[in-house]
Amino acid sequence: AMAATESKAGAKAKAKENKPKASTNRRNDPFWLVLLPILGVLVVGLGPTLYSYGWRTFVPTGLKTLELDADTWLNDVLPSRTFVFVAGHHRGGTTLLWEILREHPDIGAFGSQQDTGVDKSEGVFLQDLLPTFGVGAEITWLHRIGASKKTMKGVGTYAIPGYNAVAWNEVNQREKVTLPNLVQLLNQWGYFWKTSGGWNKHYWIEKTPTNVVLSRFIQALFDQKLDVEQGINNPEVPWPVPRESRTKFVFMTRHPLANALAHKKWGNAKHLKLETLIQNWLSISEIMTEDCKHLKNCLFVRLEDLASNPDQEVSRIVSFLGLPDFKWSTQVYPDPNTKYADEYCKAQAGLGEESSRAILDHFMLVQKYGPQVKQFGYNLEEWPCLADAHELLAQKMNRLAEQEKRKEEL
Repeated sequence: AMAATESKAGAKAKAKENKPKASTNRRNDPFWLVLLPILGVLVVGLGPTLYSYGWRTFVPTGLKTLELDADTWLNDVLPSRTFVFVAGHHRGGTTLLWEILREHPDIGAFGSQQDTGVDKSEGVFLQDLLPTFGVGAEITWLHRIGASKKTMKGVGTYAIPGYNAVAWNEVNQREKVTLPNLVQLLNQWGYFWKTSGGWNKHYWIEKTPTNVVLSRFIQALFDQKLDVEQGINNPEVPWPVPRESRTKFVFMTRHPLANALAHKKWGNAKHLKLETLIQNWLSISEIMTEDCKHLKNCLFVRLEDLASNPDQEVSRIVSFLGLPDFKWSTQVYPDPNTKYADEYCKAQAGLGEESSRAILDHFMLVQKYGPQVKQFGYNLEEWPCLADAHELLAQKMNRLAEQEKRKEEL
């Protein structure tokens, strides 16, 4: 009996050992049920951002800056640096030119979008001093479609309010032209010139389209204490000493219709009317043309010229910078405007009411803005498909009149 009892007790103990620990699993299940969805959301939500912008997009701004003081910048760094600013119309070729110039062995540039963590590695998103004009935050301004010019911000509209409301210069922003502001900006941008391997190069390049309305302010900011360089034994630098400015500006331009249609391919500007985009193009062109008169070093480059004869244009640009020619490999498409010209003309090629409306809209643009556009070297009617637009419209209007007459007779 005793043996039977021991055997029975042993069986129970063994069964207990083999029994699943349900209570433990029950305690853990809620944790995993909550954690797994959270992990899924993080992967889905942050994955694309990490892929597009790299890990630095998650690093706090305060950790992405240098800590050099004013004396170090003025005495040890700036005397052997020239700053190249590429600016112009959004969708006007600024990124293409930046990609080409950053290949030059004497030019230091920010790294790629994945290296900087911001759109197109544009410096305006890597600092706290210069305004962004709502660029990059258009989604918060969509409710202002059709609003007054005073409230327009973002790509395709930010310059419409005009020079006095938009442009920064050494006069209207004189209180911001200070040495502390310069040091702040240099430390913020300098971090990216340094981490990209360009620290020891004589030329540092920065590209932001909106610099086109900030150029005079930037020149004044960067040229503070320029006379200090005269008392410093400079190393060999590829420019005359003393010099007039530490800055050089390259302004990119593009045909206004192609530029406007290219804007509409962007989600943050596709809702804008063609006329609105032309107005913004004109305002930017007026501002950069006026401000170039006040800059020590300013060069205009047409995207069309860069695309049709890239070697010649790049040579002209590096000559302006004071640098030798170099070999570069960035791909340049021969005519970036063709697809937009075809699209624009196709809308006018039909026989229906919509195509007639498209031609009328084009005539309105030509009549209203054509003379202003010509002042900046472009022509709203220069595309080949628009040459016979007047005759084509007359034919369409006659057809529509005949159709209306037949309807009345019926």
